[in-house]
Amino acid sequence: MVKDLKASKSMFQAIHIQQQILFAMFDQSLFGPDFDHSAGVNSEKTNKLITKLEEIYRGFPHEKSNFWHARFTHFVSYGATYYSYSYARAFAADLWHTCFASNPLCRQAGQKYRDEILQWGGVKDPNEMLQGMLGRPLCVDAVVKDLVE
Repeated sequence: MVKDLKASKSMFQAIHIQQQILFAMFDQSLFGPDFDHSAGVNSEKTNKLITKLEEIYRGFPHEKSNFWHARFTHFVSYGATYYSYSYARAFAADLWHTCFASNPLCRQAGQKYRDEILQWGGVKDPNEMLQGMLGRPLCVDAVVKDLVE
């Protein structure tokens, strides 16, 4: 039963990642330099944009009567930073698999995490902190491993 429960956790991870990519691309497109803001933002413009992006990133056609993006408040409150959810997941997966998976309570790994990541707060570039912790740049392999385990 536990094995089945664990397997069900990752059953739809690929769809979730695909949806997160769609959200991030919509956010980046809506707040990016290529979106025409000259006459304001309206449902016709946003629906045209989401229709195009859903065809590219979702793999099935956009439902024209569904305006989910108009009710998705993250686009208003985060403004061009929605991608950070996926970026943070990549950070976390790489840190976990590289530093903690074999021994989550390892004192040395915890101290290194404190010294390389936590002590800096928001004053140091995250990529620099991650490289200090891992000894190398971020690796997408850990994210893939996280999806299949």
